[in-house]
Amino acid sequence: MHPTVDEQLTGALRLLDVLETEDELSTGGQEVLTNVRRLLGKVQRSWAAQLPFHTTDNAELTTLLNRTAPLVDPGLVPEDDATPPLDAVAVATRNAELRALLSRVVTGLPRTPEGDAARAEIGDHLRHRVDTDPT
Repeated sequence: MHPTVDEQLTGALRLLDVLETEDELSTGGQEVLTNVRRLLGKVQRSWAAQLPFHTTDNAELTTLLNRTAPLVDPGLVPEDDATPPLDAVAVATRNAELRALLSRVVTGLPRTPEGDAARAEIGDHLRHRVDTDPT
C-alpha cells in the first residue's frame, strides 16, 4: 500500500526542506519549523520499531506479572491476550494495561524476601525497558 508511512514521513520532511528556504519566515516560524522537523524525524526513526518493542514487552510483562502478581492479589494476573498481533494501537494499549497492573503489583508487594526478590526482578525489567524503548 502506497504511500507507506515511511514514504509519507519522508515526503513531509522534504516539504519542510522547501519551506525552510523561504526568506519570509519569522524567527518564531523558523523555530516552529525546526521543532516540527525534529519531531517528524523522531517519529520516522521510531515508528517501525514500536510494534516489535511493545509485542516483546507485552510477553515479558505477562511472564513477570504471572510470577509476581500472586504475591499481592491473584486477580492482578493478566488474562490471556486477545490483542490482534499486527494492530499497533491495540498492542500499545495492551502494553499500557499491563504496565498499570505492574504498578499495582509494585505498590502492593509485601516486605518479605519474596516481595524483595519480585521488586528486584521488576526493577531489572523496567531498566531494560527504558534502555530498549525506541520512542
